[in-house]
Amino acid sequence: MNRSPMILVRFVTYFRQTLLVCLSQLSSGMANSEIQSRWQDSIDPSTAARWADDLFGPASAAGALDAASVAIVKDGEILLQKGYGYADVIAQRPATGTTPFRSGSVNKVFTAIAILQLVEQGVLELDDEINRHLSRAKVETPLGVTTVRHLITHSAGFEERFRGTLNAQPKTTRATRAYIEEHAHEQVRKPGFVLNYSNHGMALAGTIIEDVTGLTYGEYIAKHIFAPLNMNTAVVEQPGRIPTDAAQQHSIGDDGQLSPRPLLYKETFYLGSGGFYFSSLDMAKFMNAVLARSSLLLQASSWEQMFTRELSSGEGYSGGIGLGFWMYEMQRYPDGTLKETPSVTGQGGDTEGFSLRMLMLPEERVGIFFATVKSTKSVFDPIDFDTWSSGFDFIEQFRGFPSQPTFTGEGPPLSAFVGSYVTNRRPFAGSEFFLSILSRHPQRVSLRDNELLWSGTALRRIGARSFDYPADGELRPVVSFSDDLQTVWRNQSTSYRRYAAFHPHTYLGLLVIVSAAAALFSLVPALWPRRRVSRRLDVLLAAAALLAVATIAVQPLALLLGDHWRLESPRFLIQAMLGWAVLALTAYVSLAMIRSRADKLARPTKPLVWQRRLALLALGVLVSLFVAYDVLKL
Repeated sequence: MNRSPMILVRFVTYFRQTLLVCLSQLSSGMANSEIQSRWQDSIDPSTAARWADDLFGPASAAGALDAASVAIVKDGEILLQKGYGYADVIAQRPATGTTPFRSGSVNKVFTAIAILQLVEQGVLELDDEINRHLSRAKVETPLGVTTVRHLITHSAGFEERFRGTLNAQPKTTRATRAYIEEHAHEQVRKPGFVLNYSNHGMALAGTIIEDVTGLTYGEYIAKHIFAPLNMNTAVVEQPGRIPTDAAQQHSIGDDGQLSPRPLLYKETFYLGSGGFYFSSLDMAKFMNAVLARSSLLLQASSWEQMFTRELSSGEGYSGGIGLGFWMYEMQRYPDGTLKETPSVTGQGGDTEGFSLRMLMLPEERVGIFFATVKSTKSVFDPIDFDTWSSGFDFIEQFRGFPSQPTFTGEGPPLSAFVGSYVTNRRPFAGSEFFLSILSRHPQRVSLRDNELLWSGTALRRIGARSFDYPADGELRPVVSFSDDLQTVWRNQSTSYRRYAAFHPHTYLGLLVIVSAAAALFSLVPALWPRRRVSRRLDVLLAAAALLAVATIAVQPLALLLGDHWRLESPRFLIQAMLGWAVLALTAYVSLAMIRSRADKLARPTKPLVWQRRLALLALGVLVSLFVAYDVLKL
């Protein structure tokens, strides 16, 4: 058989593809040069300072912020390093570029870099099963092999709980086996498929760092990241280590006077997900190292891997995640299609009134970091400072955003997206679940006049499964659906799961409230005077109803009285004890009513019978929920 024509065709095809790639790279290079030129023309120390003064100055003066600190870098230089407001309002100590602020989740990127360092050292592999490297306590992963890669890409599939993540006075420098086992999160999704923000996953990554190195998480990060970059003010968040010049949060006492707010520390197990203090100057050094892909931290191949997208948020228009770094905007080929590398990347953080944002543009070698402390005034006044939009305002002012084209291709009909979606970043059972269902509402995707709406806000279609919010000249929030249309992402990090229109999760809060109200009607016959029929069962029913309401109310009431939703607290034990009491009383009354049917001398009237049945039905619903979610952990 003569193979010459086939070889010729392959050669021509290869030559054509090579030529297209070269032209694409040339065009991309020209585009990058134009972007670089635009940055070069628009930003310098004076324009950077003017932008920051216009944003942080008024926010501080209006009482939205007590303190702020910002750093802007470009091409390895620090263009701006400045503070606003007071790091300590009482002492009138000004915030500066060297004032340490609480890190929140920003130090998740340190955890990811540390994992890559250990991969380079041959200590572990990204695709190793996590229990291979956890020595203190093993983690149950019933839904599939869960790897180190899954942890640092927020795709391990764990639920998200907040109970016990803070402590007024941590007593150890590393988590105990008992703590890890007691606070284990259930795996509720198959690992590696759904991108969903996870503090627990990053905490486990920090625990692996400790278990394989023998150092505490703070010791490892200080030695291998802070020290090489001369991040001199950066320290781990533990008692006795907080810098005396750190930004301080305040609260208003009963006398109306300001006082320092007691610090609630991250539990040592959760330090990998956010547990440091550092200044904007420290983060300027860090951003310059990342943008330069510094060998002080990682090898070139590791940087390349870190900034290649691992998972997309839906169709990809809304970015996704690399190895630890969120990707807010993707680079594009000349034809407008998306690359797998970011044009805007970074990480944000929020904890206890501190709010931070780090954004970097790798191709332009530009980065911005700022940290804020929310003002005590803003708790009572309608004043707010949005760190998300403020960070992207910087990019809007100096570079702008690529416009998303209106979608004209073929895709699922708009009606296919309609439904109720509940966030995956939540507890799935237990006491925290009961608390969350009373305050969390599903997102509704609806259709009106051939227009899709996200919780009432109209969307514009930009892809087969992607939509954005109508807005001019800014990074538009993107709503993007999975292939099977069962999961949706909004702004990369948090996913929502579709539920049927009448799924219990979407109406559970309403069901609890209605059932509790119906059960309370048992108070009427319990208090109603009568001669011939005993009130004993009605009194027991009323007692069960009151205990059921107390079971529901104990956690919200405790929070209103000053308890903290992220602290381990007696309220959980109290709620469990009340739940068991309701269960016991309901069972006793049910058996007593069955027995009373044979007692012809004490047979109640029909209205009383139906009222008792209604109360028992309502209590039965509440008891079933308690057993299902708090006892059986369904």
